[in-house]
Amino acid sequence: GTATSLEVDISRPPRVDESFVTTPDIMAGTLTDLPTDVKTVTYYVQGPQLNGITDSLSTLSGDVINNSASQSISGLVRRMIAKNALQKAYTDGESDRIMRTGTLISREVVGLNFEYYDGTEWLTDWDSSVQGLPLVVRLTIAMQDPGVPMDQRLQPPLNLTNMGGQSLVDQGVTLYSTLIPIPGAA
Repeated sequence: GTATSLEVDISRPPRVDESFVTTPDIMAGTLTDLPTDVKTVTYYVQGPQLNGITDSLSTLSGDVINNSASQSISGLVRRMIAKNALQKAYTDGESDRIMRTGTLISREVVGLNFEYYDGTEWLTDWDSSVQGLPLVVRLTIAMQDPGVPMDQRLQPPLNLTNMGGQSLVDQGVTLYSTLIPIPGAA
């Protein structure tokens, strides 16, 4: 993981609805998931960009935000895809397809910060293939009050390590933090 994203490999048998290969949508430009027991799950905050994840639920609501596919939506994204499909996309330089694959979980999340404790210090980057598992992961989530006018909001993704708590509060952002102990860490 990094300070602003977390990538975790999980292993479980595919559910029945995950056992079929879906026909790729060429127009969407997303990665095609494969039925496999090893998936990579990634969490990150997407900033406004034209080639990112769109909010599929916005078409069902009377949302003030323009519902066109070209409208960029920012917020917390969760991507779960076959590990080998993701690695192939990284190798083939298909980062644009990777960034269009996933699900928008929450528009109110404007920042994430991950820190990894190795037993002596907190680190902002962690590679478990080299370092093993961290003892503890500290997760901080910044959520924007939806009542704050759009022109007064901070632009996501926020870099929480460089921002003072009071400036966030003044902009209607609330921070939530938790410690996640990792059982099985050496």
